[in-house]
Amino acid sequence: MEQILKAEINKALKLKDEIKKDILRLALGEIQLKQSSANISSADQQAIIRKIIKSNQETIAKLNESNRSAETAILLKEIEILKEVLPTSWDSAKIHQFINDKNIDVLSTKNEGQAIGLVMKALKIEPGAVIDPAVVKAVVVELRS
Repeated sequence: MEQILKAEINKALKLKDEIKKDILRLALGEIQLKQSSANISSADQQAIIRKIIKSNQETIAKLNESNRSAETAILLKEIEILKEVLPTSWDSAKIHQFINDKNIDVLSTKNEGQAIGLVMKALKIEPGAVIDPAVVKAVVVELRS
């Protein structure tokens, strides 16, 4: 992840894209700060970037209340930039296929939460699985209805 961020920062510098350069440097700095205290995995690095995205989304909600569209536009661009460096999450069709392929029985669990937990547990050990828990929940709800 660090190499991707550094490469994207270099591209932003060449293109003189200040917003992209600044947000990617922020993300890289957060990762390097965590890395200095302990080695962190790629998943942890991705979590740091997702945390920044979530923070920006929360800030956008506050800015929308006070009609500050210029700041909102910058934060939206930052979110878009950060999402570009993250691996793409599995969509609902891929999660459906995974549940079918692995014969995960989401109907026999007592409740929706247990069914989601069952799927999440199986996905965590799947190599290369990048998942959004909200998508998993939506798929499980759909299958249980």
